[in-house]
Amino acid sequence: MGKMKKWLLGALSVLTLCAVSVGASACGGQNGADGKDGADGKSAYQIWLDNGHTGTQADFLEWLQGDGKDGVDGKDGVDGKDGADGKDGTDGKDGVDGKSAYQIWLDNGYKGTEADFLEWLKGDGVSSAEILQYQRISGKEEYRVIGIGTVSSLDIEIPVTYKGFPVTEIGERAFYEQVYLESVSIPDSVASIGNSAFYGCKSLTSVEISDSVASIGDSAFYNCTSLTSIEIPNSVTNIGGNAFAYCSSLTKIYYNAETATCGICLFTRAGANGDGVTLTIGASVKTLPYELTYVVDEFNKPKITKVVFEEGSVCESIEYTFKNLSSLTSIEIPDSVTSIAEGAFSGCNSLTIYCEAESQPSGWENNWNGGCTVEWGYNKTA
Repeated sequence: MGKMKKWLLGALSVLTLCAVSVGASACGGQNGADGKDGADGKSAYQIWLDNGHTGTQADFLEWLQGDGKDGVDGKDGVDGKDGADGKDGTDGKDGVDGKSAYQIWLDNGYKGTEADFLEWLKGDGVSSAEILQYQRISGKEEYRVIGIGTVSSLDIEIPVTYKGFPVTEIGERAFYEQVYLESVSIPDSVASIGNSAFYGCKSLTSVEISDSVASIGDSAFYNCTSLTSIEIPNSVTNIGGNAFAYCSSLTKIYYNAETATCGICLFTRAGANGDGVTLTIGASVKTLPYELTYVVDEFNKPKITKVVFEEGSVCESIEYTFKNLSSLTSIEIPDSVTSIAEGAFSGCNSLTIYCEAESQPSGWENNWNGGCTVEWGYNKTA
Protein backbone atom coordinates (compact mmCIF):
# COMPACT_ATOMS: atom_id res chain seq x y z
CA MET A 1 0.00 0.00 0.00
CA GLY A 2 2.84 2.43 0.80
CA LYS A 3 4.55 1.71 -2.54
CA MET A 4 1.41 2.60 -4.52
CA LYS A 5 1.14 5.97 -2.79
CA LYS A 6 4.77 6.75 -3.57
CA TRP A 7 4.24 5.84 -7.29
CA LEU A 8 1.26 8.14 -7.66
CA LEU A 9 3.07 11.04 -6.10
CA GLY A 10 5.99 10.44 -8.46
CA ALA A 11 3.71 10.46 -11.50
CA LEU A 12 2.23 13.75 -10.46
CA SER A 13 5.75 15.22 -10.21
CA VAL A 14 6.70 14.09 -13.79
CA LEU A 15 3.62 15.65 -15.28
CA THR A 16 4.42 18.96 -13.62
CA LEU A 17 8.03 18.93 -14.92
CA CYS A 18 6.87 18.27 -18.48
CA ALA A 19 4.62 21.31 -18.44
CA VAL A 20 7.43 23.53 -17.25
CA SER A 21 9.76 22.21 -19.90
CA VAL A 22 7.33 22.92 -22.74
CA GLY A 23 6.85 26.49 -21.49
CA ALA A 24 10.61 27.06 -21.35
CA SER A 25 11.21 25.93 -24.98
CA ALA A 26 8.80 28.56 -26.25
CA CYS A 27 10.99 31.45 -25.16
CA GLY A 28 13.27 31.23 -28.21
CA GLY A 29 12.35 32.53 -31.73
CA GLN A 30 8.96 33.01 -33.23
CA ASN A 31 6.28 30.74 -32.28
CA GLY A 32 5.65 27.86 -34.57
CA ALA A 33 2.24 26.65 -35.51
CA ASP A 34 0.42 25.00 -32.68
CA GLY A 35 0.77 21.28 -32.56
CA LYS A 36 -2.10 18.94 -32.11
CA ASP A 37 -3.37 18.46 -28.61
CA GLY A 38 -1.84 15.50 -26.85
CA ALA A 39 -3.93 12.87 -25.31
CA ASP A 40 -5.31 13.79 -21.89
CA GLY A 41 -3.19 12.45 -19.01
CA LYS A 42 -4.80 10.10 -16.50
CA SER A 43 -5.81 11.51 -13.17
CA ALA A 44 -4.50 10.04 -9.94
CA TYR A 45 -8.02 8.79 -9.22
CA GLN A 46 -8.03 6.95 -12.61
CA ILE A 47 -4.64 5.40 -11.99
CA TRP A 48 -6.02 4.24 -8.55
CA LEU A 49 -8.93 2.61 -10.32
CA ASP A 50 -6.64 1.07 -12.99
CA ASN A 51 -4.73 -0.60 -10.23
CA GLY A 52 -7.73 -2.64 -9.19
CA HIS A 53 -9.30 -0.38 -6.62
CA THR A 54 -12.97 0.38 -6.62
CA GLY A 55 -14.92 3.26 -5.19
CA THR A 56 -15.76 6.93 -5.56
CA GLN A 57 -13.35 9.86 -5.55
CA ALA A 58 -14.30 10.28 -1.91
CA ASP A 59 -13.22 6.69 -1.31
CA PHE A 60 -9.97 7.47 -3.11
CA LEU A 61 -9.34 10.48 -0.87
CA GLU A 62 -10.09 8.37 2.22
CA TRP A 63 -7.60 5.84 0.92
CA LEU A 64 -4.93 8.50 0.49
CA GLN A 65 -5.41 9.52 4.12
CA GLY A 66 -4.13 6.11 5.20
CA ASP A 67 -7.17 4.02 6.04
CA GLY A 68 -5.45 1.07 4.50
CA LYS A 69 -3.98 -1.80 6.42
CA ASP A 70 -1.63 -1.10 9.32
CA GLY A 71 2.03 -1.38 8.67
CA VAL A 72 4.30 -3.77 10.59
CA ASP A 73 4.51 -2.87 14.26
CA GLY A 74 7.74 -1.25 15.31
CA LYS A 75 9.93 -2.77 18.06
CA ASP A 76 9.08 -2.08 21.66
CA GLY A 77 10.89 0.82 23.24
CA VAL A 78 13.13 0.43 26.32
CA ASP A 79 11.18 0.14 29.62
CA GLY A 80 11.08 3.33 31.63
CA LYS A 81 12.44 3.45 35.21
CA ASP A 82 10.21 2.47 38.14
CA GLY A 83 8.31 5.29 39.75
CA ALA A 84 8.84 6.22 43.41
CA ASP A 85 7.05 4.08 46.06
CA GLY A 86 3.70 5.36 47.26
CA LYS A 87 3.20 6.35 50.91
CA ASP A 88 2.17 3.71 53.51
CA GLY A 89 -1.53 3.36 54.16
CA THR A 90 -3.09 4.20 57.55
CA ASP A 91 -2.66 1.50 60.26
CA GLY A 92 -5.67 -0.74 60.89
CA LYS A 93 -7.49 -0.66 64.24
CA ASP A 94 -6.21 -2.85 67.08
CA GLY A 95 -7.92 -6.23 67.47
CA VAL A 96 -9.85 -7.17 70.62
CA ASP A 97 -7.63 -8.59 73.38
CA GLY A 98 -7.76 -12.39 73.66
CA LYS A 99 -8.98 -14.03 76.91
CA SER A 100 -6.60 -15.79 79.25
CA ALA A 101 -6.92 -19.55 79.76
CA TYR A 102 -7.99 -18.84 83.35
CA GLN A 103 -10.79 -16.51 82.17
CA ILE A 104 -12.03 -19.07 79.65
CA TRP A 105 -12.08 -21.62 82.51
CA LEU A 106 -14.26 -19.25 84.57
CA ASP A 107 -16.51 -18.56 81.57
CA ASN A 108 -17.18 -22.28 81.29
CA GLY A 109 -18.79 -22.47 84.71
CA TYR A 110 -15.79 -23.24 86.91
CA LYS A 111 -15.04 -21.30 90.08
CA GLY A 112 -11.87 -20.71 92.02
CA THR A 113 -8.59 -18.88 92.13
CA GLU A 114 -5.78 -19.12 89.61
CA ALA A 115 -4.21 -21.67 91.98
CA ASP A 116 -7.39 -23.75 91.72
CA PHE A 117 -7.18 -23.46 87.93
CA LEU A 118 -3.60 -24.76 87.98
CA GLU A 119 -4.70 -27.68 90.18
CA TRP A 120 -7.45 -28.39 87.68
CA LEU A 121 -4.93 -28.37 84.82
CA LYS A 122 -2.95 -31.07 86.60
CA GLY A 123 -5.91 -33.38 86.07
CA ASP A 124 -7.54 -33.55 89.49
CA GLY A 125 -5.08 -36.21 90.53
CA VAL A 126 -5.79 -38.61 87.66
CA SER A 127 -5.31 -38.56 83.92
CA SER A 128 -8.09 -37.30 81.67
CA ALA A 129 -8.81 -40.89 80.67
CA GLU A 130 -9.14 -42.00 84.30
CA ILE A 131 -11.73 -40.05 86.23
CA LEU A 132 -13.29 -40.85 89.59
CA GLN A 133 -17.06 -40.65 89.79
CA TYR A 134 -18.42 -37.53 91.50
CA GLN A 135 -21.72 -36.14 92.74
CA ARG A 136 -22.60 -32.52 93.44
CA ILE A 137 -23.64 -32.12 97.10
CA SER A 138 -27.17 -30.76 97.28
CA GLY A 139 -27.33 -27.07 98.15
CA LYS A 140 -23.55 -26.66 98.15
CA GLU A 141 -20.82 -25.76 95.71
CA GLU A 142 -18.99 -28.94 96.70
CA TYR A 143 -18.51 -32.47 95.38
CA ARG A 144 -18.29 -35.94 96.89
CA VAL A 145 -16.53 -38.93 95.40
CA ILE A 146 -19.10 -41.71 94.90
CA GLY A 147 -17.22 -44.29 92.86
CA ILE A 148 -13.99 -45.36 91.24
CA GLY A 149 -15.31 -44.40 87.80
CA THR A 150 -12.85 -45.23 85.03
CA VAL A 151 -9.76 -45.25 87.25
CA SER A 152 -7.63 -48.35 86.79
CA SER A 153 -4.70 -47.25 88.94
CA LEU A 154 -3.95 -49.21 92.12
CA ASP A 155 -2.88 -45.99 93.87
CA ILE A 156 -5.47 -43.22 94.13
CA GLU A 157 -4.91 -39.61 95.11
CA ILE A 158 -8.27 -37.98 95.65
CA PRO A 159 -8.15 -34.44 94.21
CA VAL A 160 -8.66 -31.23 96.16
CA THR A 161 -11.13 -29.89 93.58
CA TYR A 162 -13.37 -31.12 90.81
CA LYS A 163 -14.69 -28.70 88.16
CA GLY A 164 -13.39 -25.84 90.27
CA PHE A 165 -15.29 -26.85 93.40
CA PRO A 166 -13.80 -28.52 96.50
CA VAL A 167 -14.09 -32.25 97.02
CA THR A 168 -15.30 -32.47 100.62
CA GLU A 169 -16.68 -35.98 101.00
CA ILE A 170 -15.92 -39.57 100.17
CA GLY A 171 -19.39 -40.98 99.74
CA GLU A 172 -20.98 -44.07 101.22
CA ARG A 173 -19.62 -47.26 99.61
CA ALA A 174 -17.56 -45.15 97.18
CA PHE A 175 -14.80 -47.79 96.92
CA TYR A 176 -16.79 -50.74 98.27
CA GLU A 177 -14.86 -54.01 97.74
CA GLN A 178 -12.39 -52.54 95.25
CA VAL A 179 -10.17 -55.49 96.04
CA TYR A 180 -7.20 -54.38 93.86
CA LEU A 181 -6.87 -50.90 95.37
CA GLU A 182 -3.51 -50.56 97.20
CA SER A 183 -3.21 -46.99 98.50
CA VAL A 184 -5.36 -43.90 98.97
CA SER A 185 -4.35 -40.31 99.72
CA ILE A 186 -7.11 -38.13 101.16
CA PRO A 187 -6.54 -34.35 100.73
CA ASP A 188 -7.09 -31.43 103.11
CA SER A 189 -10.40 -30.55 101.46
CA VAL A 190 -12.17 -33.75 102.60
CA ALA A 191 -14.16 -33.50 105.83
CA SER A 192 -16.12 -36.75 105.76
CA ILE A 193 -15.48 -40.40 104.93
CA GLY A 194 -18.82 -42.15 104.45
CA ASN A 195 -20.15 -45.44 105.78
CA SER A 196 -18.43 -48.47 104.19
CA ALA A 197 -16.43 -46.14 101.91
CA PHE A 198 -13.50 -48.59 101.70
CA TYR A 199 -15.29 -51.69 102.94
CA GLY A 200 -13.56 -54.88 101.80
CA CYS A 201 -10.60 -53.23 100.01
CA LYS A 202 -8.46 -56.24 100.83
CA SER A 203 -5.32 -55.07 98.99
CA LEU A 204 -5.31 -51.63 100.61
CA THR A 205 -2.03 -51.24 102.54
CA SER A 206 -1.83 -47.48 103.06
CA VAL A 207 -4.31 -44.68 103.82
CA GLU A 208 -3.37 -41.05 104.44
CA ILE A 209 -6.17 -39.27 106.30
CA SER A 210 -5.69 -35.50 106.29
CA ASP A 211 -6.13 -33.17 109.27
CA SER A 212 -9.34 -31.84 107.74
CA VAL A 213 -11.36 -35.05 108.21
CA ALA A 214 -13.97 -34.70 110.96
CA SER A 215 -16.07 -37.82 110.48
CA ILE A 216 -15.23 -41.45 109.72
CA GLY A 217 -18.37 -43.47 109.04
CA ASP A 218 -19.51 -46.89 110.20
CA SER A 219 -17.43 -49.73 108.73
CA ALA A 220 -15.47 -47.20 106.66
CA PHE A 221 -12.40 -49.49 106.48
CA TYR A 222 -14.06 -52.75 107.52
CA ASN A 223 -12.16 -55.89 106.46
CA CYS A 224 -9.24 -54.05 104.86
CA THR A 225 -7.09 -57.07 105.65
CA SER A 226 -3.82 -55.71 104.17
CA LEU A 227 -3.89 -52.33 105.93
CA THR A 228 -0.78 -52.10 108.15
CA SER A 229 -1.16 -48.70 109.79
CA ILE A 230 -3.74 -46.02 110.45
CA GLU A 231 -3.54 -42.47 111.77
CA ILE A 232 -6.59 -40.76 113.25
CA PRO A 233 -5.87 -37.01 113.37
CA ASN A 234 -6.94 -34.38 115.88
CA SER A 235 -9.62 -33.05 113.53
CA VAL A 236 -11.76 -36.20 113.87
CA THR A 237 -14.82 -35.71 116.09
CA ASN A 238 -16.81 -38.80 115.16
CA ILE A 239 -15.82 -42.40 114.43
CA GLY A 240 -18.52 -44.89 113.52
CA GLY A 241 -18.80 -48.42 114.82
CA ASN A 242 -16.63 -51.12 113.21
CA ALA A 243 -14.71 -48.41 111.36
CA PHE A 244 -11.49 -50.48 111.35
CA ALA A 245 -12.89 -53.88 112.26
CA TYR A 246 -11.09 -56.94 110.87
CA CYS A 247 -8.06 -54.95 109.70
CA SER A 248 -6.12 -58.02 110.66
CA SER A 249 -2.68 -56.89 109.39
CA LEU A 250 -2.49 -53.66 111.42
CA THR A 251 0.78 -53.12 113.28
CA LYS A 252 0.45 -49.40 114.14
CA ILE A 253 -2.45 -47.22 115.28
CA TYR A 254 -1.96 -43.52 115.94
CA TYR A 255 -4.93 -42.02 117.80
CA ASN A 256 -4.99 -38.25 118.31
CA ALA A 257 -8.71 -37.43 118.27
CA GLU A 258 -9.12 -35.01 121.14
CA THR A 259 -12.90 -34.95 121.41
CA ALA A 260 -14.13 -37.84 119.27
CA THR A 261 -17.37 -39.68 119.85
CA CYS A 262 -16.72 -43.32 119.04
CA GLY A 263 -18.97 -46.20 118.09
CA ILE A 264 -18.31 -49.67 119.45
CA CYS A 265 -16.09 -52.36 118.01
CA LEU A 266 -13.80 -49.87 116.27
CA PHE A 267 -10.85 -52.24 116.05
CA THR A 268 -12.42 -55.70 116.22
CA ARG A 269 -9.63 -58.26 115.63
CA ALA A 270 -7.22 -55.54 114.53
CA GLY A 271 -3.72 -57.02 114.05
CA ALA A 272 -4.96 -60.58 114.54
CA ASN A 273 -2.72 -61.94 111.78
CA GLY A 274 0.53 -60.41 113.05
CA ASP A 275 2.72 -60.14 116.13
CA GLY A 276 0.67 -57.33 117.59
CA VAL A 277 -0.24 -53.66 117.33
CA THR A 278 1.48 -50.65 118.88
CA LEU A 279 -1.09 -48.03 119.90
CA THR A 280 0.27 -44.49 120.17
CA ILE A 281 -1.88 -41.94 122.01
CA GLY A 282 -1.35 -38.50 120.49
CA ALA A 283 -0.43 -35.40 122.47
CA SER A 284 -3.88 -33.81 122.00
CA VAL A 285 -5.88 -36.54 123.78
CA LYS A 286 -7.05 -35.72 127.30
CA THR A 287 -9.40 -38.62 127.96
CA LEU A 288 -9.23 -42.07 126.39
CA PRO A 289 -12.64 -43.29 125.18
CA TYR A 290 -13.75 -46.64 126.53
CA GLU A 291 -14.94 -47.63 123.04
CA LEU A 292 -11.43 -47.40 121.59
CA THR A 293 -10.82 -51.09 122.29
CA TYR A 294 -14.29 -52.29 123.28
CA VAL A 295 -15.84 -55.29 121.51
CA VAL A 296 -18.96 -57.29 122.30
CA ASP A 297 -17.16 -60.62 122.16
CA GLU A 298 -13.95 -60.63 124.21
CA PHE A 299 -12.45 -63.12 121.77
CA ASN A 300 -12.49 -60.45 119.06
CA LYS A 301 -10.55 -57.78 120.94
CA PRO A 302 -7.81 -56.03 119.00
CA LYS A 303 -4.35 -57.55 119.35
CA ILE A 304 -2.77 -54.47 120.95
CA THR A 305 0.52 -55.43 122.62
CA LYS A 306 2.02 -52.02 123.45
CA VAL A 307 0.66 -48.58 124.37
CA VAL A 308 2.77 -45.43 124.38
CA PHE A 309 1.87 -41.78 124.90
CA GLU A 310 3.30 -39.17 122.54
CA GLU A 311 5.86 -36.74 123.95
CA GLY A 312 4.11 -33.77 125.50
CA SER A 313 0.96 -35.75 126.25
CA VAL A 314 -1.84 -33.93 128.09
CA CYS A 315 -3.82 -37.08 128.88
CA GLU A 316 -5.43 -36.72 132.30
CA SER A 317 -7.68 -39.73 132.71
CA ILE A 318 -7.73 -43.47 131.97
CA GLU A 319 -10.91 -45.41 132.67
CA TYR A 320 -11.67 -48.83 131.19
CA THR A 321 -10.11 -48.50 127.76
CA PHE A 322 -7.67 -51.38 128.34
CA LYS A 323 -9.68 -53.63 130.66
CA ASN A 324 -9.47 -57.34 129.73
CA LEU A 325 -7.06 -56.59 126.89
CA SER A 326 -5.18 -59.84 127.39
CA SER A 327 -2.71 -59.23 124.53
CA LEU A 328 -1.30 -56.07 126.20
CA THR A 329 2.25 -56.54 127.53
CA SER A 330 3.49 -52.95 127.98
CA ILE A 331 2.08 -49.47 128.66
CA GLU A 332 3.90 -46.25 129.50
CA ILE A 333 1.82 -43.81 131.56
CA PRO A 334 2.96 -40.14 131.55
CA ASP A 335 2.89 -38.02 134.69
CA SER A 336 0.13 -35.89 133.13
CA VAL A 337 -2.37 -38.62 134.11
CA THR A 338 -4.04 -37.66 137.37
CA SER A 339 -6.95 -40.09 137.36
CA ILE A 340 -7.22 -43.85 136.76
CA ALA A 341 -10.38 -45.86 137.50
CA GLU A 342 -10.43 -48.85 139.80
CA GLY A 343 -9.66 -52.05 137.91
CA ALA A 344 -8.70 -50.15 134.76
CA PHE A 345 -6.16 -52.83 133.85
CA SER A 346 -7.86 -55.90 135.26
CA GLY A 347 -7.71 -58.91 132.94
CA CYS A 348 -4.41 -57.72 131.41
CA ASN A 349 -2.58 -60.75 132.74
CA SER A 350 0.69 -60.27 130.85
CA LEU A 351 1.01 -56.51 131.39
CA THR A 352 3.84 -54.47 132.86
CA ILE A 353 2.94 -50.84 133.63
CA TYR A 354 5.69 -48.21 133.37
CA CYS A 355 4.83 -44.98 135.26
CA GLU A 356 6.69 -41.67 135.07
CA ALA A 357 5.31 -40.84 138.53
CA GLU A 358 7.55 -41.79 141.42
CA SER A 359 4.60 -43.17 143.37
CA GLN A 360 0.85 -43.60 143.06
CA PRO A 361 -0.92 -40.23 142.61
CA SER A 362 -3.84 -39.57 144.91
CA GLY A 363 -6.32 -39.56 142.05
CA TRP A 364 -5.56 -43.14 141.04
CA GLU A 365 -8.15 -45.49 142.53
CA ASN A 366 -7.36 -48.52 144.62
CA ASN A 367 -6.52 -51.60 142.59
CA TRP A 368 -6.22 -49.40 139.51
CA ASN A 369 -3.58 -51.77 138.12
CA GLY A 370 -5.70 -54.93 138.46
CA GLY A 371 -2.79 -56.78 139.96
CA CYS A 372 -0.39 -56.06 137.07
CA THR A 373 3.31 -55.34 137.64
CA VAL A 374 4.12 -51.62 138.07
CA GLU A 375 7.47 -49.84 137.65
CA TRP A 376 7.58 -46.31 139.17
CA GLY A 377 9.81 -43.43 138.08
CA TYR A 378 10.11 -44.70 134.52
CA ASN A 379 12.04 -42.41 132.17
CA LYS A 380 11.68 -43.61 128.60
CA THR A 381 14.41 -41.24 127.37
CA ALA A 382 17.00 -42.73 129.73
